[in-house]
Amino acid sequence: MEHTIKKLEEIIKERGAVYGDYKVTFKQTADAMSVITNKDVTELDVITFFIITKLCRLGETPDHEDSWIDIAGYATLGASLCSKPS
Repeated sequence: MEHTIKKLEEIIKERGAVYGDYKVTFKQTADAMSVITNKDVTELDVITFFIITKLCRLGETPDHEDSWIDIAGYATLGASLCSKPS
């Protein structure tokens, strides 16, 4: 499990360096989805949709490690959006 957590930390850091702040990306995605659906979509909705996509992929290939790591990553980012500074 330590290997997976370490790998997840590296992926989040690397993707942040390439794509920028995940909060901005999820907000932009939520805004675009809101326009398309004509409904308010939140950043947490976007993360939920991404997790659902990974779960669907696991239905085809349940032993695909990348999907499990991505789900853990999305869950971590979602939890951080819910966290309130102390």
